[in-house]
Amino acid sequence: MDCAGTNVCVVDLELSDLWEKALAPEIVQNVHIGRRADEFLDELLRAVVRDALNDVQLRIRQLANQDDWAATSVAGFAELRRRFDASTADRVLRWWRDGVVSSTADGRFVTEIPGQQSLMTVAYLAGRDEDEIEVRGTSGRQTVASGKQYFEIMARPGEHINQVQRVARAHLERRLAAGVYSDVTRPITVVVPEAVGRFPSGVAPLDIAAGDETGADIASGVESVQLRFVGAEAGVQGRLAP
Repeated sequence: MDCAGTNVCVVDLELSDLWEKALAPEIVQNVHIGRRADEFLDELLRAVVRDALNDVQLRIRQLANQDDWAATSVAGFAELRRRFDASTADRVLRWWRDGVVSSTADGRFVTEIPGQQSLMTVAYLAGRDEDEIEVRGTSGRQTVASGKQYFEIMARPGEHINQVQRVARAHLERRLAAGVYSDVTRPITVVVPEAVGRFPSGVAPLDIAAGDETGADIASGVESVQLRFVGAEAGVQGRLAP
């Protein structure tokens, strides 16, 4: 998949006569990628996710070289990476960005500092749990969890944590009502980058309830789960470490 030095790459199993005529003969072999569209997009997403995970891994290792507490993050990320590598790139990317409202025009998150710090904090929490990581569900309904908690990311840059909490609760109530979380005895920990204001105490989690998918009042739901909020910055600055 090498189109270096060109302005166009043509993805098709067989290069059509129209493309053969449109492209200069000397570059035809260099710009043609013999793939189906779905195969090509899967490879492209895999490359994006792999590079993003590699960057996070490098940041965690650099942190661990300076701070002993970050060895927990190294262990947690190794377990996350093992399970992510067994999942599809689309599912990993959707989970990582599921709660993101980006302030940038191009919508990048997983390759930027807030997205990477968010996953670093998830890695620390996962390492502290010392459990195998579970990655379950399909795209849009996927969950990432240890044996003790689910992990979610909610990014609304520059907003007060109180507003982020309100949005996150509504978002997670919909997921809970849809049956996304198979074990409601486990709390959901939401990692939040770039919020302003003081985060609520982690020892006083909120409850959220699941209604049904027919528009019933969420508050009248039959199930509830504890919801905790953690600043992504806390997870990379050692403030979560004992």
